[in-house]
Formats: sequence, C-alpha cells, structure tokens
Amino acid sequence: MRFLEYEGKQLLAKRGIPIPRGILATTPIEVEAAAKELNGPVVIKAQIPMGGRGKAGGILFAENSKEAREKAQELFGQEIKGYPVNFLLIEEQVVVTQEIFISVVLDVIESKQLILLSTQGGVEIETLAEKTPERLVRYFLHPLEDISGHTARDLLRRTGLCGQNLVGVATVLTNLVKCTADLDLTLAEINPLFILGDGSIIAGDAKIEMDDGALPRQRKHLSELEETTGRPIAELGVAQGARIAYEPLGGEIGILAGGAGLALATMDIVHLNGSTPADFLDFGGGGSAELIARALRMVLSQDSVRGVLMNAYGGINNCEVMAQGVVEVVTEDKPNVPIVVKMRGHFQEEGWALLEKNNIPVIKGGTTDEAVELLLTLVNKTGGL
Repeated sequence: MRFLEYEGKQLLAKRGIPIPRGILATTPIEVEAAAKELNGPVVIKAQIPMGGRGKAGGILFAENSKEAREKAQELFGQEIKGYPVNFLLIEEQVVVTQEIFISVVLDVIESKQLILLSTQGGVEIETLAEKTPERLVRYFLHPLEDISGHTARDLLRRTGLCGQNLVGVATVLTNLVKCTADLDLTLAEINPLFILGDGSIIAGDAKIEMDDGALPRQRKHLSELEETTGRPIAELGVAQGARIAYEPLGGEIGILAGGAGLALATMDIVHLNGSTPADFLDFGGGGSAELIARALRMVLSQDSVRGVLMNAYGGINNCEVMAQGVVEVVTEDKPNVPIVVKMRGHFQEEGWALLEKNNIPVIKGGTTDEAVELLLTLVNKTGGL
C-alpha cells in the first residue's frame, strides 16, 4: 500500500519526525482558507501516489492566499502521471540551508532493509546513484538489528555531515528505521529532509509504502491515521489508482499487462531482447476503457520510456474495450513513442479492427517475443534507442 505524502507525513510525525505545518484541501476555497491560516507564503502540492510531481507541474508556490487559490484552480481536475488531482497539501514555505536524502527500503534480493543516505537531497535516487554514486552511503540492516544512535551518527559522518546537523539527522534516521519495523514498511523515504536556517530539521516530503500482507495487523495504526486526517485511507491513498499495480523501474520499454505473471514474463522477454523494462504494471481483469487509458498514461509519464507494449489475454477483459482505452490516449495525447498491442480473447476481432483503424500496430496470433521484436524495431526506426 502506497500512502500519499500527507498521510505519510502524519505517520512520521507520530513517531518523532518533525514535519512542516500543513493543511489538506479539496477545493480552491479551502486552499485559500488554509493559506490564510498558515499566514505567509505557501507551497501547493498535488497529492498523488507517484514521485516526480515537481517536474510534472504538481508543486506550485504562492505568496498569499489569493494567489494560492488561483494556483489551486490550475491543479484541481488535472491528471498528473495518470492520477487525477483531487487533494492538495498546503504547507508553509520554509528557509532551507541544506537538503538531505534519507531512505530505508526493503531489498528483496538480500531480504534486508537497506539504508540509503546522501547530502545531495532533492533528486531522484536513480539519478543520484548514476551520477554521484560515491555520495550515496549504503548500509544493510540485519533483520534483528535495531540501529543505534551511535551507528546512525557513524553512517552520517560518511556523508560529510558534522556537528549539530549530524546529531539531528541521526535522530531522524533512528526514528525512521524504527518506523519501518513498527509499521511493516517496504519503503520509508524522506527526500528531501530539510535543514532550516535556525538549525531545525523537518521532512520536506515522505514516500511511505506498507507491505500489503501486513495490513490486517496494522489496522490500529491505520485507524489512527484516519482519525488524524479525518478521511478514510481508501479515499486518499493509492486506491486513487484502484486496480492498477504499478512500479516504475526507469528502463526504456513501458509495459502494461493483464496479469502479474504476464507482466513479469513480458519484462523477462524485454531483457532477453537486449532492452530494459520501464515498469511493472498489472491492470488486472475486467478493466474499463478509462482504466486502460489511465494505465497507459501512467507508463507514458516516465521520461525514460522509448516505446510501450500492452500485453493482454481476453479472459474477463473485453478486447474491444481495452482497444478503446488505447485509442483514447493515442488520439488525444498523441504520444511521440511507438505503441504495440498484443491481445487475444473475446471481442478480439472488434478490438483489432479498432486498433488498425487508428494505425496502432497489433499482434494477433503471434507471441510476446514477436511483439517485443516489433516494438524494438519501431523504436530503432524512430531513433528512440
């Protein structure tokens, strides 16, 4: 389960990690009232369960309540990375002297929590690891290990932090590690963690993901969160993208599939053909045209994508309906990367005809290998790879 920033920050605040003053709003009028209450310049942040909002225009700044209302009107009703903007977090602007990257993530290969630290906060971890790997400190936690203040300070010294800043960030790190254990989190990332002009430290953002298998035993904490926010988690959280299981991976070939197994197999075939998958996306069964369109837009929102393959067997999915979702995106958004569709099942002839009518390449009776090979050929022709 992926929480929105607002929810994640409330979880952190309850566990001793300071956050900025902020108010959730659902209308421009509420945004104006929130800005008045905060009584100063504010940041207006779209609440969607995806990163990269700033680059996508989902974070705006306002000097006063009137400007905040005007900026909010720009955001409400928009779709950012495939998600509708229904909620805005209004926060006070703060004077920042340094930004820190701090993350605790479950490494599924090592079956351990991995701590990632850097004084180069505010950038995506992939960019950080690629461009300045020497500035990224890594430390694997033993499953039975609870990080001490001494260990936290030693790790942070390796990033170059010192003095009071080191002590303050170490406290945040120990609390964050404890938070991951208490809440069964697979990801707890603060990027950036702000060090302010007065020396105080607050979480500028929060990416929090909870193990779905742990939800039953986390009901108490989830109920507390609902009481704090005043809203059901299902209304705010990743359920905005209901029925779409999505994980961006930063590769070149976008994938959306009707089933987790099919998605994984498609990713393997992309690898075997010498390319890299940009994501894992499973849109499940019985999907509407709207859901397929949203899934495709989510995949296309990644800057790294050079081509997209939709792979689906009819099953309980209607091929004509799925084709309608693809056609909607192609005709309305006019993506500049090739899209190939491989699908079979009921209403397949109607679906194929609709795709062909709109000049969308379709694999009818072939294999996933053939679909990937066709897509890579098209990508190479357009100069995408």
